[in-house]
Amino acid sequence: MKINQTHIDRLIEETQKGNTKAFGEVYDIYYGQIHKYVFYKVSPDHVDDVVGSVFIKAWTHIKKYRKGSFPFSSWLFRIAHNAVIDHYRTNKEFYELEEKIADESMSPELFAEKQLNSERVHHALRKLSGNYQEVILLKYMQDLSNKEIAKAMKTNETNVRTLQFRALKKLREVLEEQERMTSQNLEKKSESAQKPGLLRRLFARS
Repeated sequence: MKINQTHIDRLIEETQKGNTKAFGEVYDIYYGQIHKYVFYKVSPDHVDDVVGSVFIKAWTHIKKYRKGSFPFSSWLFRIAHNAVIDHYRTNKEFYELEEKIADESMSPELFAEKQLNSERVHHALRKLSGNYQEVILLKYMQDLSNKEIAKAMKTNETNVRTLQFRALKKLREVLEEQERMTSQNLEKKSESAQKPGLLRRLFARS
């Protein structure tokens, strides 16, 4: 969805004056993006709670936001980032990962854009370090510009570009390794299936 920045700025100004209806519209505009971001970070059972805490914090701290310092989306995603960190500190969750086939003929960028909506990549992302997760989600899932990402991650655009390259390379390595493991497991199952079971061996006619 294309966001009209002028309209967003007007809604923020009204929200800072205490207009709850204006904030409700801000919520509607950004809910999908924040929900998707959090969904890729925490277990499904906790997504709604974390998303709710993001918007509560945004509402209570909205007067601290200053138009022009950086995009509102960067400010909001920074709150989401901190909410996820708080959630992990409280719940200490660990996630199991699934395998994903990686197309070696694709560049890392095309691979990410084509495959990021996959459920298996969802889990593979969780094996990456926090910064790698962050930059991939903000770039490819939320379509933020490098400038917006830099503000959200408190770094500069040069570091963002470097981080993107390294993150995509690492993600691809993870997926390729998971595919190798999956292939090995399938081969073992196939070999096992070809061997006659105990009962067949016992009752087989000589």
